[in-house]
Amino acid sequence: MEEIYPVLADKHVSVLTNLIENIAEEDFKIEVVLSGTEWFKEPENDILFFESILLGVPSQHINMVMLGGDVQPANAKYQAEWLKKVLPHFLNHEHGVLKKLNYLFDTVTYRNTKQATSYVAWVTQEFPSLKYLPVNLYNRSLPPGSVWQEYAKVLNEYMDIYRSAGRPLWIDEYGFRLSNTSEKEIYTEADRVEYLKGFHHALFCAKQPPAAHFIWTAGNDRYNTNPAKDHDRTPFGLFEGYTDNMPVTGDAWSELSLFNKDSSYCERLKEPD
Repeated sequence: MEEIYPVLADKHVSVLTNLIENIAEEDFKIEVVLSGTEWFKEPENDILFFESILLGVPSQHINMVMLGGDVQPANAKYQAEWLKKVLPHFLNHEHGVLKKLNYLFDTVTYRNTKQATSYVAWVTQEFPSLKYLPVNLYNRSLPPGSVWQEYAKVLNEYMDIYRSAGRPLWIDEYGFRLSNTSEKEIYTEADRVEYLKGFHHALFCAKQPPAAHFIWTAGNDRYNTNPAKDHDRTPFGLFEGYTDNMPVTGDAWSELSLFNKDSSYCERLKEPD
């Protein structure tokens, strides 16, 4: 661990540098998520770790740095205390390179509107000058077979809460998990398409769109060789597999492509199926 934590060795930094430069060539918006130690026990060393990465990679390509993974500051006091030490350190950093970067934190999808309201209240009280509100927006609360209008309605309940913070939203995770073999309720690719339609309508077709949105995940996280290993956190992947190192895409990927390429997407949603 010495060459990784608390200071990342140059040979590892070079790998990250190569990755970021390759992604930047495609003109993608880049978000970097830096997670701390288990149970957020070492904020001082986490700061050193984060600095060693950010000062080593080509940070001019990074649009946002998310500090901490799955932080629930309104629900977990120890996570809130970690965040109140680490985030201000970077927001007010003395180093010129680090001072120029944008910083937020990676939160979670809240299970109900009460938790979401508490989260917004905590952020606005503790960090009133944050440029964006970080949001995580999965939703699998509806039964299989639900239509996009129902997903849009449920998502809008949360969006109204998050928009009440009075700042642009930075959605660093959203997506829809299909069912694994152990589940009784079976969510299919068709359900994921309806969720995506509802997501797009709730966030882009009615009110102010978010500043950024990153879907989880544009890959394949299924255990194709051993489906029994699929558990309750998989599969989110948008690729059904690979043929000759090229991804095999499905209906959800096609829906995403349509949203990104068709300027009349929102008008299409208004048309009857």
